[in-house]
Amino acid sequence: KAVFQSAPGKGPIKMAGFLNGLGPTATGYWLQGAAKFGGYEALKHAFYRRLRELPDGERLCETLRLPVMLTAAAGAEAFATCLLCPLEVVKLRMQTDPAMAARGMLRTLTHVVRKDGVGRLFKGLGPIAMRQLPYTMVKLVSYELFTALILNAARRMSEDGTCSVAEVGSGRMAVALTAGLCAGAAA
Repeated sequence: KAVFQSAPGKGPIKMAGFLNGLGPTATGYWLQGAAKFGGYEALKHAFYRRLRELPDGERLCETLRLPVMLTAAAGAEAFATCLLCPLEVVKLRMQTDPAMAARGMLRTLTHVVRKDGVGRLFKGLGPIAMRQLPYTMVKLVSYELFTALILNAARRMSEDGTCSVAEVGSGRMAVALTAGLCAGAAA
């Protein structure tokens, strides 16, 4: 409602108000996605590397596979949410205040820090984290588990026990898309 009331023009032109937060939204979710996916893989491999250093490490890696994946996903998303939160604050300011929208993303960010302090950028951290952490944990872990499930099924179905599906580009794409659809539904 606030966007419609504060947007200049009439009719469909008022829809331009919805684009006011596009810059911070795109930047925030780009940073968040990079930190989430990259952090998940880095943390997961670091945890497995540490487990392998222990006596009977390979067995521990297999036994603790799910807890390691969940912990890595949670850690990566916690960091990623800290990157996203300030840009969500900037987005909301730009969407609800035409003066802020006119300033642009960087000037709005600077204005918020000068006027309200750095802490204001993290005002919504708790609610965003409560939404993002469980979702990301389920999404990343289920994607990985569905991928393994599909590849194992393909191996069992092949005549010689190899998985030719994963060796072909289109087969890899089909596996990734199928696992992604399943993970998205699970999350």
